[in-house]
Amino acid sequence: MKGSLMRETSRLHFDPRALIHGVLLSFICMGVMSLIFGTLCFYMVQVEKRMDLLVFLAGLASASLGGAAAARRVGKGGWLHGGLAGLGFVLVSYPIGLIWAAETVVTAVFIHRLLGGMLMGVLGGMLGVGL
Repeated sequence: MKGSLMRETSRLHFDPRALIHGVLLSFICMGVMSLIFGTLCFYMVQVEKRMDLLVFLAGLASASLGGAAAARRVGKGGWLHGGLAGLGFVLVSYPIGLIWAAETVVTAVFIHRLLGGMLMGVLGGMLGVGL
């Protein structure tokens, strides 16, 4: 009985360093995409009109990339590491974004973005383990 319990708990291996790596990579990816979008905004007016959507999609792509990196670093448990990396990215980036946006926190929007980031992280994590 004790041996089977040990095997069960060791199957869900959690690596916090991989999670931190994934979240940091998400921020780097978001920063690079923000620089690209900012440069495009300077030269094209049409991009500025769609900037809210582009930043939202860039955030989801960054969460997915961070989830893939975290899961690839561990090699197993992609859904766990990817989902937590996406969740961590949104938990840190959303309050930072509110500083610049000067908007009030809407709980429904925050939960929607949290779930979206976690879902994209899970998908990225599953892809990251497979690569």
